[in-house]
Amino acid sequence: MISDFELIEKYIYEWLISHDNILVPELGYFESHYKGSVIHPGIHHFVPPNKDIYFQPSAGYNDGVLEAFVAEKENISIENAQEKIQKYVTAVKIELGIQKKYAIDKIGILTLNIQGVVEFKPDDGSNFLEESYGLPNLFYKPVEKTETEQEPDYEPVFEKNTTTNDTNNDNDYLEEIRRNPAFSRYVIGAVLLVALVGGSWYAYQNNLFASFSNSTEQKVENKKQENKESKEENKSTQENQKEENKATKNQKEEAELPEIPTNISQSDLQNFAHNPKAPANATQVLVKKPVMRYFVVVASFDDTANAYSFYNNINSKGFKTVKIVNKDNKFRICSADFATKNDADEYSNALKKQNNISSWVLKY
Repeated sequence: MISDFELIEKYIYEWLISHDNILVPELGYFESHYKGSVIHPGIHHFVPPNKDIYFQPSAGYNDGVLEAFVAEKENISIENAQEKIQKYVTAVKIELGIQKKYAIDKIGILTLNIQGVVEFKPDDGSNFLEESYGLPNLFYKPVEKTETEQEPDYEPVFEKNTTTNDTNNDNDYLEEIRRNPAFSRYVIGAVLLVALVGGSWYAYQNNLFASFSNSTEQKVENKKQENKESKEENKSTQENQKEENKATKNQKEEAELPEIPTNISQSDLQNFAHNPKAPANATQVLVKKPVMRYFVVVASFDDTANAYSFYNNINSKGFKTVKIVNKDNKFRICSADFATKNDADEYSNALKKQNNISSWVLKY
């Protein structure tokens, strides 16, 4: 049976395969960067594309992404997922303090140096790129050239002449015509008549075929032109419809989704200034009771000092729809809230795409 610690490491690895980063609360921040395939000509070795994994130790900051992922995979509550992760992080810190080293399965090794700083060495045997997941390292054998085989010489074979008898028969027929002049005249007349009639019939048929062909070709060309004009008209109509649909969709998205500032990223969220002043409109910002809304959570704290500091930080960066949800002794900072889950998911995806900010959706 897989232990809770092994499950946590398994889910960290799964998340890194399809995402660029993951934050383990109270431990550190794993980040990945694409690395192309490598060919070693000297040893005939091909290594498929992968992602390099980096680690940055962090303090008390938590975006809640790992808890939400574990809760979804294990079908448990967020609180139970947080408890499992906290126990795992505590065990890792104890192991680092005693052994100065801790190996995370398929991810890498954490070590504690003499200055007390946690360092990380990734597992070279793991592939974190979803497109090349499962591809092995390949060794290829170079093609060896061989000498071209020479074709054997063949002696020419000559066929015997078999036209002698045919030539003799033709000569006998011509000799008969020369000895009988009357017969010759009849033969020549018949040949001329056949040639005249055949030539006239051929000319008639040729003219008739040419007339029919010209008429048919003209009809075909006219049909092609009509089809071409019809296709161009349909294509123009479809393109106009696509542009109208695209414009309508963009207007709808702009109307529904709150504006996302462009001057803030994931690193800005981690390094926020300490400013624990309560918001002037705290009664509107702080949500203490369920309101049946879908909140996009970007951070979670245990105390109001850090929660207010984080709120003041992102509010100054341009987020004007920030709420603080107080639930289960946690203060969750939410950049926006929506009436439907689809709108909340769409906003969360936009945060990731535009600002590389990880988030998750909470219904409360």
